[in-house]
Amino acid sequence: MTFMAPLVMFGWLAAAIALFLNTTPQRAVVVTVVAGFLFLPTATLKIPGIPAYDKYMAISLSLILGGLVSGQSARFPLKPRFYDLPLVFYCVVVPFATAFSNGLTAYDGFSDMVKAVSGWGVCYWAGRKYFTEPESLRILVKGIVVGGLAYVLPVLFELRMSPQLSNIVYGFSPSEFLQTIRYGGYRPIVFLQHGLMLATWMAAASLSAFCLWRTRKLERLGVLPISATAMLLIVITVLCKSANGWIYLSIGLASSLYYARTGSTRAMRWLLLGIFAYLALRSTNLLGIGQVQAFAGRFFDADRIASLTWRLRQEDLFGAKALLRPVFGWGGYGRGWPIDPSTGKTFQMVDSLWVILFSTNGFAGLISVFFTLGIGPWRIFSSYRRRRGGPMPIQPAYAVDAVILSLILAIFMLDSLMNAMLSPVYVLCAGSLVTFSLAATEGAPAEPDSMSAPASRR
Repeated sequence: MTFMAPLVMFGWLAAAIALFLNTTPQRAVVVTVVAGFLFLPTATLKIPGIPAYDKYMAISLSLILGGLVSGQSARFPLKPRFYDLPLVFYCVVVPFATAFSNGLTAYDGFSDMVKAVSGWGVCYWAGRKYFTEPESLRILVKGIVVGGLAYVLPVLFELRMSPQLSNIVYGFSPSEFLQTIRYGGYRPIVFLQHGLMLATWMAAASLSAFCLWRTRKLERLGVLPISATAMLLIVITVLCKSANGWIYLSIGLASSLYYARTGSTRAMRWLLLGIFAYLALRSTNLLGIGQVQAFAGRFFDADRIASLTWRLRQEDLFGAKALLRPVFGWGGYGRGWPIDPSTGKTFQMVDSLWVILFSTNGFAGLISVFFTLGIGPWRIFSSYRRRRGGPMPIQPAYAVDAVILSLILAIFMLDSLMNAMLSPVYVLCAGSLVTFSLAATEGAPAEPDSMSAPASRR
């Protein structure tokens, strides 16, 4: 690791303070979170006496210090609501309950609480606290698009030269090189954890740009027409050579086009329900590997099915062990790692976020996190839908942006069924959507708005 890694990770604190002092808190939050996620190294600095300092901790501390030093935090007081309880429960109660139920110490509970707050709590809090005006959602959507554009040249570089940027700048590679070889070339990573994480991010940026173009909510982004921006990002997503990116982009584009044509969010609501149904069936072992394989085999090649089978086998082994402590899980120190019956050794790998949550914190952690992610999108999708036989609903301003962010969050939840690629951007989206949905139901001004194209374009 080069000196650049600690320099940038600690320098991010000063950069965030400068942002909060010189621009609006909404823009400061978006730049701090999006740019931090994309460009801070995927590294952990171990400093005696303090919790591990990684990019999530750097972003969280930057948001806290930026708000306090600038005085913006006091100007935007947060009023906790019922919908905040699941994440408060996960960040404060679950770490100590897990530690004590496993015979661990209060220090273990405190350490896990710090991890939960830095990974989830602060970014959710920033979304709830600062994104109080509906137009602030547009800032977040545009930030995601700009973040996608910022990765275009780095992605093209790594497609040609192999994933080397993290090694060049920070002195290490965040992923095994063999996992970057795909389809006769390379799968880019840039500064993220894995090529799968990059593909999901580019799919989210592509979807955001496409929806802004389709609805004529934005004509240009800087010097680029939004139409060219959307097409460029879609092409880059395809070039990322990850099946998950292709799938998520297809789902997102199909769902947005269906909504634009019909005014119905039915497909999006079914997507959310399908995610929770999968969690319920797989965590209780009511849905077997063979059934999932048979369904997926209709759409994917043998290599992708083999990768899926590996993940499903993990789910079965970890799920069976987690069901021995179903409420608060096994905690840390590898207590939840199962024995691989084919080798007799401890299973040393796990991919899915939901499996990690279930194994570590039981149903308490799993349910609270996925409810936190799903509450905002469900409220948005339920509010902006065409009633059977009725006219298009009257929607508050910037409903398009709320639907875009809800769809992105649903895609992240879908990805979390197979991968553990946490991004603070998606957690920020979750908090922002809860605030927006609460404002919409508490009498915020409304005006006609929808994902549908203008009549002249139909």
